[in-house]
Amino acid sequence: MTALPVIITAAGRSTRHPPNKLLLKRDGVPLIVHTVAAFVGLSDPLIVVTGHDSGALTKTLEEHYPGVATLVFNADYREGLSTSLRAGLKALKTVVSPVGFCNGDRPFIRRETVRDVLQAAVRHPDKISFPCFQEQPGQPIFFPHDLLYELEALSGEEGGRIVRDRYRKRCWPIAVHDRGVMLDLDRYFMEHR
Repeated sequence: MTALPVIITAAGRSTRHPPNKLLLKRDGVPLIVHTVAAFVGLSDPLIVVTGHDSGALTKTLEEHYPGVATLVFNADYREGLSTSLRAGLKALKTVVSPVGFCNGDRPFIRRETVRDVLQAAVRHPDKISFPCFQEQPGQPIFFPHDLLYELEALSGEEGGRIVRDRYRKRCWPIAVHDRGVMLDLDRYFMEHR
């Protein structure tokens, strides 16, 4: 199976769940590791962008997946998600294929879902491919290489959703039975109070 580049953004300040929600554990494993695990072996390269608590995240990922992911530090992480997208894209250098993006706080995404969305991106490289659970769009989302400049032009907390919504005619949603594609940690914690 063809692998595609994937950028996982894990630089956020975790202001709602300090000190860092990505380092909380499920089944004894840090949540960021669950997210990364869904992409290992399916993406090449796999880039994880860190910022807040970078040292602890780097140590955690190196303990579980030594040398598997390229870890990129985003010094501008306080300025919002858009800076992490740019840092990840800069680390890719030359890109001629679709690129996938996923927030680090999606530890419930199933590996088979990632595989299905990635295969759709390979088959339809000119489309924006992403999973939908009960008609709600989720992650990961793969953008064709000719739209990557739009992601680089975002600012502050703007993310891929803005570009996806701007190019609705180029969207390729994939219906999945995986609530994990839209269940981020903030929503999960709210539901399990």
